[in-house]
Amino acid sequence: MAIYSQEAKTKVSVKVNPLRTLGAKITVNRVTLFAARHLSQSIIFNKACDSVGRVIKNNFMSSYVFGGLRDYGEEKVSLSDAIKRHNENIENRDQNRKAYDLLKAGEIEEFNRIFEGKTDSLGLSGVILKRVNLSGVVDLEGMDLRGAILKRVNLSGVNLAGVNLKLAKLFRVDLSEADLMGANIRGAKLRNLNFNGADIKGADLRDSNLSRVGLEGADLSGANFSGAKFSGVTFDESTDFTAAIVVGAKGVPERLIKEFWLKI
Repeated sequence: MAIYSQEAKTKVSVKVNPLRTLGAKITVNRVTLFAARHLSQSIIFNKACDSVGRVIKNNFMSSYVFGGLRDYGEEKVSLSDAIKRHNENIENRDQNRKAYDLLKAGEIEEFNRIFEGKTDSLGLSGVILKRVNLSGVVDLEGMDLRGAILKRVNLSGVNLAGVNLKLAKLFRVDLSEADLMGANIRGAKLRNLNFNGADIKGADLRDSNLSRVGLEGADLSGANFSGAKFSGVTFDESTDFTAAIVVGAKGVPERLIKEFWLKI
């Protein structure tokens, strides 16, 4: 059986004695697998052996900042699928690191050259970006930025359609004229943000916290603000809240409720 280690970028061959009992422990660079050659690769870990399931969940499947693998929780994963996903993670990690380094350094032209049209495959969850101007980036559509921390970042006019910003923290970020249509911003903390003129149609902002956020001229039609908290939010006559959902939201400006017949 061949696997990739987490630390090395080379394949590591692991020989498993078929006569060893089920649950034979193999450790390769902090990656712990339980396997036996006589087991079919199609056998589900959780059913084959409880201890195998625990190791796969707690050790092998733990997420990285720049990794494609996530904790599978109770998902049932076959041995072949687990190895395949891990190998894909190793292959994608260099790409994710390159993208992050370029964004952090503000090297927009190089980022556009390499990643234009490919950002939906980038996994940059948990990254930290501070004091960088990314307004010239052509495309960040569909990028995974879950749990990211963005401070004083200029993303004005950038295509962020379908981006995943779930549980992210954004402070003093300029998103004016940006395209955030269908974005997942659920549970995010948004403070001192400029959404003026942004397209946020159909975005998921459930349980988000909007503090001192500018929404002048923004299109929020069909956006879901259920359970969100509004504080110091500004808007004007061109702000569009048509069909927005604000059930359970707190601090929604009364004018918006009356003008767009919103139900709290």
